[in-house]
Amino acid sequence: MKIAIIGTHGTGKTTLAYQICAEAKKRGKNAVIINETARSCPFPINEGSSLDGFIWMTGTQLAKEQLAVAHKSNFIVCDRSVMDHVAYVPQQYACGKTYEYFALACSAWMDTYNKIFWVQPSKSVEIFHDGIRCVDPKFQKAIHYRFQEILSKLPCYSKIRAVSSKNIFDDKLDSVIKEAFIPIERIV
Repeated sequence: MKIAIIGTHGTGKTTLAYQICAEAKKRGKNAVIINETARSCPFPINEGSSLDGFIWMTGTQLAKEQLAVAHKSNFIVCDRSVMDHVAYVPQQYACGKTYEYFALACSAWMDTYNKIFWVQPSKSVEIFHDGIRCVDPKFQKAIHYRFQEILSKLPCYSKIRAVSSKNIFDDKLDSVIKEAFIPIERIV
């Protein structure tokens, strides 16, 4: 089982990822979290993102996921997906053959996730300053709308489960965590 938790920054994706992984371990699963690659990216992120950063983060994400598969992890929780990186590419770089090739590959890779939880920002939840992610709510909102635009074009869009960040921060995740363990083959 491979789960992707996607969405704009500051919405509680990491919190949800750790809760699902902890529950998987309680259930005796060989569970692993694929941490967000942006935190170790050697290129600028947030408003300063570039095509180089996008390519680096995408390649690193793919490698981490494949390494977890190679290590026979039977429950993989991804704090972000490859498609997250597409959403953060500034418009001036969102063209050209290199971008289009990687965006197409990311789109196809979305079918490798058994479950996808899209964490939606909530007006009542402020962005936590972690020293890495942008705390500007306008930028967060712009990325959220970019996600809407990109995800709506994916064949698996109807299978993506929306989760409110308010529910994560209010610790109302029982139904989401329960859903994470309902077996399905793949999103197609």
